[in-house]
Amino acid sequence: MLALIAMENRVKEVTRSVLNELNRARIRSIMVTGDNLLTALSVARECGIVRPTKRTYILEHTPNERDEFGRTKLVLKQSISSSDDIVEDFDEGNNKQPFEMESNMKAVNNCTYHIAIAGSTYTVICHEYPELVSRLACVCDVFARMSPDQKQLLVESLQDVAYTVAMCGDGANDCAALKAAHAGISLSDSEASIAAPFTSKVADIRCVPRVISEGRAALVTSFGIFKYMAGYSLTQFFTVIQLYSIQNILTDGQVEFPNIDYFEASTIFLQQIAEVENRMVILKS
Repeated sequence: MLALIAMENRVKEVTRSVLNELNRARIRSIMVTGDNLLTALSVARECGIVRPTKRTYILEHTPNERDEFGRTKLVLKQSISSSDDIVEDFDEGNNKQPFEMESNMKAVNNCTYHIAIAGSTYTVICHEYPELVSRLACVCDVFARMSPDQKQLLVESLQDVAYTVAMCGDGANDCAALKAAHAGISLSDSEASIAAPFTSKVADIRCVPRVISEGRAALVTSFGIFKYMAGYSLTQFFTVIQLYSIQNILTDGQVEFPNIDYFEASTIFLQQIAEVENRMVILKS
C-alpha cells in the first residue's frame, strides 16, 4: 500500500450553538439522513442531539424471527457511545434485547435513553407495526438510511401528533420532506430551493432561530391587528347604538375620538405574551 487517503466532513462550527439555543427554547431537534446509522449517531453525539450521558439503543428488526402475531420481531441493540465501550461490546457479543412496546416506550418518554433507527427497520414498522409509527416519531432522535419517501412520511407522522415541523435540507432527496413540512428551509440553491418556501444564503442552520422568531413575530402582529380592528369596530358599534337610543349620531370630528382613545388604551394595557409549551420539531438532513 502506497498511501491512505482519509476524508472528513466536519460538523459546522455554528451547529452545536444553534442546537443548544433551540434546546433552551424547548424545541426538539431530530436528525434524518441517508447516511449510515453509526455515522449519523457519531454526528448526533458531536452536535448534541444525542447526549453523551445517556445510553443509545438502535431499534432493529430480525427478518428470520417472528412474534406470536406473525410479525417481524423487533430488538433493541445498545450502541457504542465512546471508544471505551468498543471492548465491552466485543466482550458481550451482540448486546440485543427484545423490544417491549409498553416498557421501552415508557423508558424513552421518561428520557432514560435515546433510540435510533434505520430506514429498513422503519419500513418494517410502517407495514407491520402501524400503531408504532407516530409513537416512534415522538421519541426517536436519529433516523438513518432514510429514503426521500420515508423522510416525507416521518414529517407527516409528526404533523399527525400536533407537532409544528420545520425541515432543513440541501439536496434533491429532501424535496418531498421540505414540501410536506410546515416550514421548509433549503440550505442550498439546488433543486431543494424550489420545494422549500425559505432558502438560506449560508449553508448552515443558523437561519433556523431567525425563521422561528420572524414567524412568531408575524403571528403576534397578525393577532394584534385583528384584536385592534375587532375592538375598534365593536366600540364604534355600541357607541352608535347608544346614541341611536337617544336619537343622536356621532359628528365627523367625534368619530375620531374612539379611534384615538382605543389606540392609547390598547398600547398602555397591552399584556405580555404568556409562555406556552412548544410543540415544534426541527428536522435536519
